[in-house]
Amino acid sequence: MAMTEVKNNAYDFSEATDGTGLGDMQVLATNTQGRDALPFEILMQSTAPFYCGEIREADGIANSASGRVNIEHRRVIRTAQILTTATFADKVEVYFQPGGAGAAGQIVPLANKAAGSIKFGRVVAFGGSAGAHTWLEIRPYAYSDVRVLEI
Repeated sequence: MAMTEVKNNAYDFSEATDGTGLGDMQVLATNTQGRDALPFEILMQSTAPFYCGEIREADGIANSASGRVNIEHRRVIRTAQILTTATFADKVEVYFQPGGAGAAGQIVPLANKAAGSIKFGRVVAFGGSAGAHTWLEIRPYAYSDVRVLEI
């Protein structure tokens, strides 16, 4: 019997909503990073309209393929997909800096923001200490002008 590799939650992603029974707000995004993207990896749509969210495909999204990405903003997400050497603080605005063929993108503070980054949300909690953070909890921003998929 052949076994299928199961990709795990490599970025320790989780979410919490306000209990109003919210579902996902999913859009179709194309992976243009030059590598396969993992399930629950935060991915940025690199063509207008720009937005980012976590991948909701069970097998991730292969390079140059399209798949579902959740951009629901009425929640708090927790992820380890961050610049761990940066300093984050409560209620500070953070940005998503896209990755590429060599690595996944990451959440960065204003001080580490590079060209091509987009506003992602505000920090509500963090783990670790300044310059050695291990995770962030973020309330994502809402994106406008995107077409939500009917599931």
